[in-house]
Amino acid sequence: MKTVPALDKGLRILEYFTNISEPKTMTQIAKGIGYNVSEIQRILEHLVNSSYLIKNNVNAYYLSSKLFRITNQNKPQKHLILKSIAPMERFSEKTGESIHISVLIDYQVNIIGQTEGLGISRLILRLGTYPAHRSTSGILLLSTKEHLNFDMLNLKSTEDRDFIEKQIQKMRKQDYGFNKSFYTAGVFDLAVPVKLKGIGTIAALATSFLMSIDVKNVNDLVEKYLKSLIEAADEISNNFEKQ
Repeated sequence: MKTVPALDKGLRILEYFTNISEPKTMTQIAKGIGYNVSEIQRILEHLVNSSYLIKNNVNAYYLSSKLFRITNQNKPQKHLILKSIAPMERFSEKTGESIHISVLIDYQVNIIGQTEGLGISRLILRLGTYPAHRSTSGILLLSTKEHLNFDMLNLKSTEDRDFIEKQIQKMRKQDYGFNKSFYTAGVFDLAVPVKLKGIGTIAALATSFLMSIDVKNVNDLVEKYLKSLIEAADEISNNFEKQ
């Protein structure tokens, strides 16, 4: 089957960015997809001009939200967001923390919506797609898969695989996920599944939070936020049953 060289390179670049979350230079991108810099220079320029990629002030590129917006035009995800808005807002009002909802697409986690917290310090995540094994929500959603192909995760070492396997076993047992952030020091991630009767887990509901100075033990916050997350997830499930 014939391929269009420019289109093939463009798709390779976009696929490359779905597996990473940090900005990459032109040289890093070329090396990552197996091309020379001269072969992708014009393609990158076109992707920036078309708003699929953003070029920052140090000439590194990262994925914009355009693909995310296109993906989110499908009805099931829109429906899920609509059913989730009110429960997520109640969580933020109760805890002061931001909350986001994610779905699993193959071996990528897609953050499709969030509600900003009301506290003085709260965290907001960039909506879009990330490697599932690099987030608590993603690992929680991976734990619901009956057949997991670890080769699809592109893990760097056997230690990474051992860590993910242990996390999956733990999350399957306790039915929620809690970890330090995979991206930012001092941040904690807590996630619970959103389940529908007869279907199973359809999404992960999560909060990313900082330790406040008047809290001595992070487990106190986990206990508090876990209860509120479960209540929000149950409310979302009930909203589907009412339709």
